[in-house]
Amino acid sequence: MAAIQLDAALLWLVAAALVSGVMAYLGAMVGLVLGQFRLPLLVIALSSAPAAAASNLAISSLGAGTGAFAHAREGRVELRLLLSIGLPSAIAAYISSRSVVKVEGWWIEAVIGATLLISAVPLGRKAIAIRKSSAAAKPEPAASDSPPTATGPATSGPAATGSNSAGPESSGSRPQLRGKLLALEVVIGVVLGALSGVVGLLLGTLRLPAMLRLGVSAPKAAGTNMAIGFFTGVAGALGAIGSGRVSLLAFATVGGATFLGAYLGAKQTKSLPTARHFALIASVLVAVGIWLISKAVLNQ
Repeated sequence: MAAIQLDAALLWLVAAALVSGVMAYLGAMVGLVLGQFRLPLLVIALSSAPAAAASNLAISSLGAGTGAFAHAREGRVELRLLLSIGLPSAIAAYISSRSVVKVEGWWIEAVIGATLLISAVPLGRKAIAIRKSSAAAKPEPAASDSPPTATGPATSGPAATGSNSAGPESSGSRPQLRGKLLALEVVIGVVLGALSGVVGLLLGTLRLPAMLRLGVSAPKAAGTNMAIGFFTGVAGALGAIGSGRVSLLAFATVGGATFLGAYLGAKQTKSLPTARHFALIASVLVAVGIWLISKAVLNQ
């Protein structure tokens, strides 16, 4: 009987490895690790929400670190945000992760489920935004169907003017380093870091939109988000190792696939997923979130 349970656990770990590798590949393109898909499988495989959360955090940090390294080589990691958001996030994740041992498993499952539902919102909005922008761009090729006329003004007139105005505008739209902005960044880091230590997720789907609203360019937001996720995950995992909640078998099995997927995906940042990808991810997160919340209520 024990052998059958062990085999079942290994099968779930293999499934988690496959899912994690694919999700890390897709997520690294946009600065995410998408450990939300891996976590429910780890909950089943390890039969413990606290152990699954801690193990998932360690695995996610491996994928985030791999992706962040590739982004850093391309200059897409902003050091200031690593200090203002990343450092408070890592400290909060370490503290909250050490406190999880005092929390009942069903409560963690409920919080994880609610977090998955919240994480689906920005992804769903991203899918809608991409769909609208692609629909609005369709008529343009037909309207500008004269290459000689379009090419001339594009290189010398409007495009040059647009690029010049875009530079100051983008730098002007970026908030300057003031006390209120710094405080906001620290709060974002502390809140998301503390939640990461409890639920075992890096919560990049929540941090990334926040950085975009702060005026960070999309490529730098993607790279910086993964770098912050790496330090947050490492700190949270260190806080959980002392209580023995990190499964080395899960880390070795699922971590390898996550490492490979994140490394390959970070190289494809310019080939961003379509609206259908984001919509599918958001839909699955909603379904899994509802399932975990229902399971937690029944287990209570």
